[in-house]
Order: sequence, then structure tokens, then C-alpha cells
Amino acid sequence: MPAVLDLIGGGAVLRSWLPLINRCGQSLPPLLLAPQVRALRRKKWCALVCTIMMSLIFFLLAVIWGQTGGIADWVPVVFLVLYALFFCCTGLNQLAINTLQGKLIRTNARGRLLMCANVMGGCSALILAGLLLPRWLHAETAEFQWIFAASACFFGLAAVFLLLLRESADDYPRQRTGMGSLLRDVVQTLRQDRNFRGLAIVAFLFGCSMMLFPHYQNVGRGILNLNLKNLVLWVMVQNAGTALFSLLVGPLADRRGYRTVLRVVLLPIVAAPLLVMVFSQLPAVGERFFWLVFLMVGLTPVLIKVFQNYTLELAPHSEHPRYLATISVCIAAPMIFSPLLGLVIQWCQAASWCPDSLAFHPAFGLIMLLIFWGWLRTFHLHEPRLGNSIEP
Repeated sequence: MPAVLDLIGGGAVLRSWLPLINRCGQSLPPLLLAPQVRALRRKKWCALVCTIMMSLIFFLLAVIWGQTGGIADWVPVVFLVLYALFFCCTGLNQLAINTLQGKLIRTNARGRLLMCANVMGGCSALILAGLLLPRWLHAETAEFQWIFAASACFFGLAAVFLLLLRESADDYPRQRTGMGSLLRDVVQTLRQDRNFRGLAIVAFLFGCSMMLFPHYQNVGRGILNLNLKNLVLWVMVQNAGTALFSLLVGPLADRRGYRTVLRVVLLPIVAAPLLVMVFSQLPAVGERFFWLVFLMVGLTPVLIKVFQNYTLELAPHSEHPRYLATISVCIAAPMIFSPLLGLVIQWCQAASWCPDSLAFHPAFGLIMLLIFWGWLRTFHLHEPRLGNSIEP
């Protein structure tokens, strides 16, 4: 998506809005609708409707790109609106799916489910990217309409499988709540639940890493002179990373718990911005090994799932939707500063005293330190399976 935005005229600042839109969409709608999702007798219908909407949005993007080639003046605005709507549906979909998981899957089997889902999804995406993307991505142009159409088809297929899910009915009372009371619930949850608060702090610091994602491909294409064809390799490596790391995370989570998992897998997230800074100063090395950055990025969906599963273990069963919505808000909260980060990068790029190869370093270095602080905080987390609690 950052590459799409670059092609339709987005700079560093506009590109920096993508993480904000992404995470706000995945956090605010779940927060607002968590009481309604909790009251649903069967959560799979919420997941089904959201998945169908996600398919329709990508189908619409395919039609728009096919008709305009992305060059019409109104395309950037429509693209951002549909991007926001897509992630609103994604957030509600994840809330429903994770609530279903807490309802149907026992605690010490959730890591196995994470492993199986990510390995199957990652390997399938890797193979399909290798087969299809070279047909649609060229050095300086791309036929994004076919990429969007393929995504629409896969979301539609996911909706079909949701129909096969067997779920018993819940019987929770409906709660009428406004935005103000929902935000107070978030604050109250964080204030009263010390163990969850510790996890929320780590989630917030991890969330800072997502501000950098739109800029990774821009460094590769702008500083290392790589082109759109390299996106094929990056997508394949990112999905391979998701699958490979899941092979480690799943069994480790079931055996040792999610606190141990966080201590192991947060460090590669720290390494990603460090690698970008090193490669920008060593172009010959960077051109050959820039794909390593996307291998580390492949951990991101795994880590989001880790935070969600950890939350399911800390929260009372009846409060799973509220706690899941709260942890999503904590991961998304740093995105408020994403446009500011883009301004810093753009200012450094425009400054005569700052070489282009160093323009990203201040922002990347700061985020790297924040993620590392988050890793240190994992040594103060509560492990519910052991029954111990360590003061933050």
C-alpha cells in the first residue's frame, strides 16, 4: 500500500498517515462496538459480514484502478477513504475472531492454532506472490488492479469458510454505552488491572515500530535504487518470516507462555530499523540484503496475535471483547505521532546539512530505542500460568 500511495503522488507526510489510519481503524471501531460484539449470540456473523465488506472494498479498488490507472486527481482521497474503511472492518473482524478463539480454543492450544494459521497463510501467500506478482509488478509501473482483485477473491473465500464454523450461542446482556463511558472503561481497566497495564505498556512501545513500516520500502527504492520488482521478493520474504517465526512462537507459547515469547521475538523487531540504518550507509550490502528487513517485519502479525492471546489469558472470559479492544487501542496509540514522524523525515530530507542517506536515521533511531525499552519491560510482566506477579 505505501508503494501504491507513492505512485499516486504521496510523499513522506502522506505516507505517514497510513499507519495512523490503519491502527485507528483496527482499534476505535472495536472499542466502540465491543459491548455489541459481546452481546451477540454468535460472534461468527460479525466476522462474516466484516470479511465480506473487506472483499468488496478490494473489488472496488480493483475497478477504480482498472478504470483510472491511479492517475485521476481524486484517486488519492478515495484510496485513503477505502483504506480507512477496510481497516475498520479488519478491526471488527479481529475482535470477533479473537473473541471466538477465547470461547472455543483452550489456553494451551492457542499457540498451536497461531502456528498452523500463520504457517498455512504465510506459505500460501509466499507461493502465490512468487507466481502472480511478477506478472503485475514492473520496474516503474504496476497493474495494481489485478493485485486488488486477487485480494478480493481471497477475502471472499475466507468468508465461505466462516460459514462452516460451529459455535454455541452466548447469552450476555446488552450494554448501552457512549463514547465517553467506553473511554472511561479503557482507563479504568488500565488503572485497576495492574497485570494487564504492564502488558499494555509493552504493547504501546511495540506499536511504535509500525510508524516506520511505510518508510522501509521508500528507503529501499529511494536510497538503494531498488525498484517495484523488488516488492515481489519483499512480500515473499515477509510472508516467509511470518510462517517461520510462527513455527517457533506457537509451540513456545503453549509450553512456556506468552511472556517468554515476547522476550524472544521483540528483539528482531528492534533489529529492523537498525538494519535499515546500516544498509543506507552500505549501499552495496543493502542492495543485496535489504530483504532481511522484511523478514523481521514478518514478525509483526505474529506479535499482534501474541498480544491478543496474552490478553485472553489475563482477562475474565466475559470481558474478552473489552480487553481485546483495549489492547488494540494501546498498540494503535503511538500512531498519533506518525504524521509528525513523517514531517521530521521530510524536514531532514529537505535540509541542506543532512545527506539523503541519513535523513531517516533520527526517526529510526528513536523508534528503535522505544522498542528496546518495550523489550526490557517484558521482564516485569505477569505470567498467568505461573500465578506470579512482578511489579512494573
